[in-house]
Amino acid sequence: SNRRVALTQVTVANSITSLRTISRLDWKDFVESQSATEQLLRQDPSGHYAGMTFGTRDHYRHVVEHIAKRVKKPEEEIAAEVVSLAKLSDPKDSRHAHVGYFLIDKGRRVLEGRVGYTPPPGEWIYRWTQRHPNTIYFGGISLFTAIAIGAILEVMEGATAGVSVVIALLALIPASEVGISIINQLITMLMPPRLLPKLELRDFGILEEYKTAVVVPTLLGSVKAVEEALEHLEVQYLANRDPNLRFALLSDFTDSPT
Repeated sequence: SNRRVALTQVTVANSITSLRTISRLDWKDFVESQSATEQLLRQDPSGHYAGMTFGTRDHYRHVVEHIAKRVKKPEEEIAAEVVSLAKLSDPKDSRHAHVGYFLIDKGRRVLEGRVGYTPPPGEWIYRWTQRHPNTIYFGGISLFTAIAIGAILEVMEGATAGVSVVIALLALIPASEVGISIINQLITMLMPPRLLPKLELRDFGILEEYKTAVVVPTLLGSVKAVEEALEHLEVQYLANRDPNLRFALLSDFTDSPT
């Protein structure tokens, strides 16, 4: 009995110690240090990949994983192909020499042609919608507006042609509001968000070549409005102090002709 109690105590103590150790581990660094894909992508000719945020690098690796699964090839082979394509680009063109250009930008088609990738039906539909955004958006609004007007006219069954036309014209604006609301909801639900690649500037701040100005456009209608705008600008500055980051107001008086 004493041995069982002692063994239980040691087991529980080791478990707690292990959990504490696990919680202190930086899993991001561990995962990337063990990833062959990560090591290959870090050979990015533009040199930007290693300085990007973990979320951006993780997104790139997931794209490599997705392509590799589709073409049934090792992820390392796909990553090596991406790096080789980036090295073929002009070194002075940092955009085309970046591995991300061939993973999430227009160079993706070049990569897919090299590895024999064909998008599945769902992805093909998504790409088509991205190539025809105006057709999808305004066409969808028109379709749902027409359906809403048709439903109203169906309720008014038996009305003369002239009355139906008047009703349709009167219902056009509210029906279009319904169409806009529906298409906005559908786009939000069905379209996945597009992640913007970002550089990790947390440790070293904004570099000289990335000097940035944050410009807030506003109209100055009163002295109080000026004070509020300056106070807002000061808050932004105090929260984001960096020698290569500037804050400014782009403003004019409300009676200005331009």
